[in-house]
Amino acid sequence: MKFAFYWFIISGRHQQEAELDNYLGLGTRAKRNSLFILLFLSIGLVFNSSYAQEFKLMGGGTLSKYSKAPAIGGIEGLGTDSLTRYKPGFLVGIGVECVLTEKLAIEIEGLYFQKGSRFNFSDLIWERKMDYFLNVLSFPVLLKFKILPESSPYILGGSEFSIILSHRSRAILGGLKGPVEDAREKVKAYDFALVLGGGFEIVVKPVSFFIEARYHPGLRDISKDKLYFASLKTSAVVILLGLKI
Repeated sequence: MKFAFYWFIISGRHQQEAELDNYLGLGTRAKRNSLFILLFLSIGLVFNSSYAQEFKLMGGGTLSKYSKAPAIGGIEGLGTDSLTRYKPGFLVGIGVECVLTEKLAIEIEGLYFQKGSRFNFSDLIWERKMDYFLNVLSFPVLLKFKILPESSPYILGGSEFSIILSHRSRAILGGLKGPVEDAREKVKAYDFALVLGGGFEIVVKPVSFFIEARYHPGLRDISKDKLYFASLKTSAVVILLGLKI
């Protein structure tokens, strides 16, 4: 199982680096390689610890939104009323759980995470809608506490570091959808968020099944172009289904 996990991580690295070459604004390739090395070492330390480890596969649906509407002419909300709506998406990924005690564990995950937002704008002259699509690679590090051993509800909390792969926008006027436009240069290269949630695990040895609900409130203003976004923090609600081996 350990060999299969390492093979999965290494085989996906080249594809991830190709995407980062197109989208990530962290600077040189050396900086990107250092980031990946740090992530691999963190996972390796968990696998090489003296505690039991379990491998996780997971996927689910998301509802996300931005904390602020786009600015107009550099002045946020100038002459408009805007309504922020949640935008649906999905996430999929893998993880490893290091079991510390019967009730306590540490989780490290790697997720492809779709975020974004929807805005409705209106004033005396015009009405329009805007969709924003934000795709990230998310790396949560979480502490998990089970209420009871074996099958049991649990709570979890921790932090999330995200690398922004792409950011796109689309205007909707009179019900007609416009073209999707690249807005990657409007946002920064990475994001930070808290992760809070809970779930229920059903143990059917040798595997376990789980369902989770999580809330990801963003901590960083990722807006880079202040004429476009006066401020931008992400937030997301997630429902996850998964299998643990």
